[in-house]
Amino acid sequence: MEKFHYNRQFGMYMWILLQYCKQEYGYNSDEWTVKCNVIVVETCCSNRVEVFPISKDRLSQGKKEFCRLLKMVAYCEMFGYSDDFVFQ
Repeated sequence: MEKFHYNRQFGMYMWILLQYCKQEYGYNSDEWTVKCNVIVVETCCSNRVEVFPISKDRLSQGKKEFCRLLKMVAYCEMFGYSDDFVFQ
């Protein structure tokens, strides 16, 4: 999960979905519950398939990672892309 930043991917999907729900259905974080499952398909051997729940902690971590990347892109768009700058 961490090596390939799947948490960030889940966070991005959650953010996109919630933006859509805000626009189309009047999403309100006080009234709605967000849950996430992932379907995993083995890419070798017998190609087994399983469904796993994604915890709120992982979703929160992923959302933070995704937001951080958006900020990094915004910074680079404003001040230019350079390999000299290191984000911490």
